[in-house]
Amino acid sequence: MDSIYRSKGQDGLECDPTQWVLTAGTNDGGTPQAGDTAIVTAGSVQVPIDAMLSANTIEIGGTSGPAALTFSGDAAIGVTSPTVDGAILIGSEVPGQSGAEMTAVYADGWFVNQGTILADGPSGSDFTIAVSDSTINGTFQPGYAFNTGLIQADAGNTLTINIGTSSELLDTGLIVADGGTVQIFASASAIAGGYAPVRGLVVIEGGGTVETNVAYASSISGTLPWYEFADSTPGNTLKIDTVA
Repeated sequence: MDSIYRSKGQDGLECDPTQWVLTAGTNDGGTPQAGDTAIVTAGSVQVPIDAMLSANTIEIGGTSGPAALTFSGDAAIGVTSPTVDGAILIGSEVPGQSGAEMTAVYADGWFVNQGTILADGPSGSDFTIAVSDSTINGTFQPGYAFNTGLIQADAGNTLTINIGTSSELLDTGLIVADGGTVQIFASASAIAGGYAPVRGLVVIEGGGTVETNVAYASSISGTLPWYEFADSTPGNTLKIDTVA
């Protein structure tokens, strides 16, 4: 199956196809302009280093294999120049697809999400966010993923955040299991346990499940993530694999 990226520019202008590199298949679009919608149904799209997406809707999901979007950035990425701004939606509800999908977002080096990352594909779909270190412009860069926006799994979807070696997730926004499953797994070689003790909110509702293997030292207090059962739906579950 060919890799496809389609740009639906509201401004009617064509995007520059040289800004997107697919590992296989064809490419009939380029870097989306503000307000554009991008659809990736197979293959892997590499976003230019330190690129910032603004006010886009990007739907990703493969039915015969994972469809992926890869970001890479260094310390030039930050809250004033995020990878994904507050008007972005990265989702897995690909138009015309009804079977379970596989979706991946690779966050190499610095990654800042101010928008919405939504696992909302057909039942049985898997969405992975992989946080990893990288060498960017010849310089080693630990993997730092900052979420100040929303990461959510809807019913029937599993969203896994894998925090790799020399990497860390810093969440001051919302992570929500809205009927779906959210897994936060950190490598034994992640930075400080992998899930920074900053006060983000992890919400479980609609029969959702959150599972994490992250443990915190007993000396840490006051800034740990908050886990909240937002309603009384049967099946709401918090699973802590490593209690410390």
